[in-house]
Amino acid sequence: MSIAIVSIICIFVVFIFFIIFSYILFNIVIKRDTNKNLIFKNNSDGEKDTVEHVELNNKKSIYINSYDNLKLHASILENNSSNIFVILIHGYSTDSTYMEDRADVFYKRKEYNVLLPDLRASGKSEGKYIGMGWLDRLDILKWIEYINNNYPNKKIILYGVSMGAATVMMTLGENPKNVIAAIEDCGYSSVEEQLSYEIKKIFKLGKFPIIYISSIICKIKAGYFFKEASCISQLKKSTLPILFIHGSNDSFVPTYMVYRLFDSYEGKKDILVVENATHAKSMYVDGKKYWNKVFKFLDCNIG
Repeated sequence: MSIAIVSIICIFVVFIFFIIFSYILFNIVIKRDTNKNLIFKNNSDGEKDTVEHVELNNKKSIYINSYDNLKLHASILENNSSNIFVILIHGYSTDSTYMEDRADVFYKRKEYNVLLPDLRASGKSEGKYIGMGWLDRLDILKWIEYINNNYPNKKIILYGVSMGAATVMMTLGENPKNVIAAIEDCGYSSVEEQLSYEIKKIFKLGKFPIIYISSIICKIKAGYFFKEASCISQLKKSTLPILFIHGSNDSFVPTYMVYRLFDSYEGKKDILVVENATHAKSMYVDGKKYWNKVFKFLDCNIG
């Protein structure tokens, strides 16, 4: 067998390997109900580790249809005396119940109306593929439309954690009606950069060609490329006040991303980096500092 034929066979085998690996990566990361242990095994600061569940006795369930006809669920807490709604958006591989401790703070201490959506492919919402914030931004626009139609003249605040924070930033690029301010807690700069960071950390591999192939698969199966799902690009289209929050010891969504986001944003902004906090733990590490910053930011920007 000639060297040329051997080389072609080797190239073909490597190519097939990368396609299979990329497809597996897509299924693990994006497909609902696949085992996510590979993603979280090297991330002891996972979002699920420190959640203080509380009972929200007054919440009720509501449903809407997404732009692509998925049935989406949310819980709602109403306070008719308030003209403010806060939409609390959960992170990757969780659901709206993981935001209930934060909802309790906004509902009881600030007396806001609160909406807690289950993102597509999460909780009680339908969907086969996780939106990573990009598809979710369109779903949040539908929830904003629901509020505007059913609770006229309400001011809306967007608040998200991790993938929920990315959803907040991506939504801002769509000029959402009656949204007046946003808080993002440990969101990533873009899906492509986040996944590239993870495969380098877990597998010691560069993003080429795996991320590119997985992105094409994602476009075919779920409807979006990784690269287009960029918070930095979306924020270029917004000037609304944003509070950027991150933990200084975040190794899941690395802390350097919050500085990239903050420095690139041209609208009104503030930042809080909580010392010694890992991923999505800033509120638990220094709750007093966290909520003082959040409330001061809101008092200055909600009018």
